[in-house]
Amino acid sequence: MTTPPAGWYHDPQVPGQLRWWDGSTWTAHTTAVPEQGSSPERPAESSSGSSSGSSSEQSAEQAAAQSPAAGYYSTDSSGSYAGESSGMYSSAPSGAYSPSPSGEDSSREGGLSAGLIIGIIAILGVLIVGALIAFFLLLGSDDDEDGDDGDSSPTEEATEDATEDSTDESTDEPTEDATEDTTESPDTDENEETLEPEGSVSLNLDYSERATVTLPVDEAGLYHIQTSSSSGNDPMLELRDPDGREIDSVDDGGVDSSNTRDAGIVAFLEPGDHEVIVSGYAGGRIDVDVLSDPIAADESELDSGDFDVSFSDDEHWVGTVDLSEGETLSVDVRGADSGEDGYLSVYLPDGSSEQNDDRGSAGPDTDNSFDPYLEAEASESGTAIIVVTGYRDRAFEGTVTVDVEG
Repeated sequence: MTTPPAGWYHDPQVPGQLRWWDGSTWTAHTTAVPEQGSSPERPAESSSGSSSGSSSEQSAEQAAAQSPAAGYYSTDSSGSYAGESSGMYSSAPSGAYSPSPSGEDSSREGGLSAGLIIGIIAILGVLIVGALIAFFLLLGSDDDEDGDDGDSSPTEEATEDATEDSTDESTDEPTEDATEDTTESPDTDENEETLEPEGSVSLNLDYSERATVTLPVDEAGLYHIQTSSSSGNDPMLELRDPDGREIDSVDDGGVDSSNTRDAGIVAFLEPGDHEVIVSGYAGGRIDVDVLSDPIAADESELDSGDFDVSFSDDEHWVGTVDLSEGETLSVDVRGADSGEDGYLSVYLPDGSSEQNDDRGSAGPDTDNSFDPYLEAEASESGTAIIVVTGYRDRAFEGTVTVDVEG
């Protein structure tokens, strides 16, 4: 193994100072690292002999382990520093050592330069990443703004066009004609038709349509409201008073018609505008006539007594009785046999009404529990109307007994 020549080398134990290597071992001579441009002097006592004497104190192996070959610097025979003796430092393997301007060796400067370069690279990397993120964020924001601008312009134009078209159409004559046609159509749910007390109206209703017809009543009395249609039609009928309250509603029956699906209502109506509502069963189409007829009494100004009645399906019997305020009217209806089933309605002078199907315990005894019976007191003077029909508009034959007390 070749050992470095004698000279000044960096102290392996004390950083920042130099120690003399005599060619075989370290000596006790030390000195500070000199300033730039100067070199430490060679120790006076140092010689090859002393070096040889010192080497006897250390084994060759210890000298090799502690020698400057481990990476320290020395001066050559001219007093200048020798180059790096191994590849551990950034200086060349050979050549003179010269201190850096700051007084530190080039190996330390090289280390600091590498760290500085790494730090600069790291900072630049962070700045570049931040700039890229900001760029993409701004790019996305611009796209959103462009999208909004693109959406708003066509919308505004479309709105303006629609407004202009609407304005133009509102002034066109065809629009007015269409409005007039809609108004004249009977197939609406409006009070567009008037049914006179002794008159009729024709209706043609499409699916899910209904018609509301006005029935003006000037004189209180009993009226028969009914439909008349051909087979295949199934009209429904509803009657309301001037306050919008339902008086009655019928699907089938209550009228003498070849179409068993026609409907009829018999009711006592006070003066005022009543409503007749017509529609097809389950929203079906119908082509129908609606008729209104005042009902003339079969017997007028009845006195107390018994009266024979007989009528066919969908017919009725009507009688009138003059009452004074406070008088009590009792009506007893009895069928000709146990198979008869009558239905009784009494309309009092004040416009109120009472109905009975089967008599209760308050009525006189009878062999037929289906016979109806009513008692009613008049709150004001006037004419009371008695109406007898068959149950579910069936035929009926029997006797009506009228009694007035008071």
